[in-house]
Amino acid sequence: MDFITTARQCCGWLVVRCGQNAGRRIGRLHHPVDEIQELCLAALARSIWLRRSHFVLTAVPFATSFQLCRYAQEWADTLAKRDAFSHRPNNKYGENIYMAWSSDPTKEVTGREAVDSWYSEIKQHQFGGEPRSLGSGHFTQVIWKGSTELGTARARTATGKLLVVANYNPAGNMIGSFAQNVPPPKK
Repeated sequence: MDFITTARQCCGWLVVRCGQNAGRRIGRLHHPVDEIQELCLAALARSIWLRRSHFVLTAVPFATSFQLCRYAQEWADTLAKRDAFSHRPNNKYGENIYMAWSSDPTKEVTGREAVDSWYSEIKQHQFGGEPRSLGSGHFTQVIWKGSTELGTARARTATGKLLVVANYNPAGNMIGSFAQNVPPPKK
């Protein structure tokens, strides 16, 4: 699986681990970051920052999987063609979907914008046990300690809806596991 793992963020650049075998080399990203990679990396960077604010530090670093990015892109494109907003049926991964609308055909949704929208559901979450409602499921998937890979993609419908699809591996939001996977934020 091709992926990168953020090792350090500084002054607008990323030092990353690259490769197929858990990334043994550390260095700068030496090629231009295309649009899909840019979205994936922005979502990854924001997710890492938010997860750290909840003490979500794992032995396996949270990484972008470009295989998951491609998988998310397939579903984002399907939703855009259908002008729909729904989860992929029988998805083996965790999934968050974000939608915005703009009459400006040049407007793009950023990875940070989508992640921040999902994270805003923290207001509806009660820490320490199982959720009492479905109102914080996007938030809990962003923070879910057991998820170690993220793939993000975007698409636009003919009517101007801007969609972002994120897939998480392994999937989060597993019944009986919320307390150990969704810690409260630092005070």
